[in-house]
Amino acid sequence: PHVNRYPGGMKLTAKGGENFSAKIDIEVPMASYQAAQAILANGGKLTLVYFTKHGLKVHLRPERWTKQNLPVPKPAEPKDAYKFFYTERDENGRAFRYVDRAEDVLYVHPRLALHRTLFKKSIAERLKGVTKDGEEDFLYRLKRAEEQWKLAAEEREKRRIEEILEGQKVVDCEEVPDFGDNFDVERETIQAKVQQVEEELDAEGIKKIDIKVEKKA
Repeated sequence: PHVNRYPGGMKLTAKGGENFSAKIDIEVPMASYQAAQAILANGGKLTLVYFTKHGLKVHLRPERWTKQNLPVPKPAEPKDAYKFFYTERDENGRAFRYVDRAEDVLYVHPRLALHRTLFKKSIAERLKGVTKDGEEDFLYRLKRAEEQWKLAAEEREKRRIEEILEGQKVVDCEEVPDFGDNFDVERETIQAKVQQVEEELDAEGIKKIDIKVEKKA
């Protein structure tokens, strides 16, 4: 496989991969359909990780921040249009997806896949709405996949909310001592002591000292 640059970072392609036979485990921001096929066919693993340009710089060169004793920026969350695809999170908060089938890489940018990868069309064909063999099946599978991924995301969010509520219940159930009566007793005791001190001072008598400042001739 060969690595090319694309707007979101790097893309793994199958250029020069005719004789590729290695079993590899690789993480990339994006991969072509052919590259995914080659990796999975050899028993390898492919993971697509969501990166912005800035996030990729942080991932490749974290020492830019650590050397200056600065906190390493957190990974960015996928845009709303891509959240249905990146269903997993690692310990660092990166959004990713394991690729089980080569077709999965096409769901990130399905329109690019339809017109540039699997179902190439001329401008005239696209304007006429010409459908290529397998295109309708791809669109159907894409729709089903989006529904499944959205359900998975909703279920994950539901579990997260339930965990938060469960934690709140634990806090609410903790016994909180009632200091109401004790506080009133302490306040009365303090007030009595203050009054006693004031009475003792009055009994001893507090003389007022006047300080006069005279100007010398």
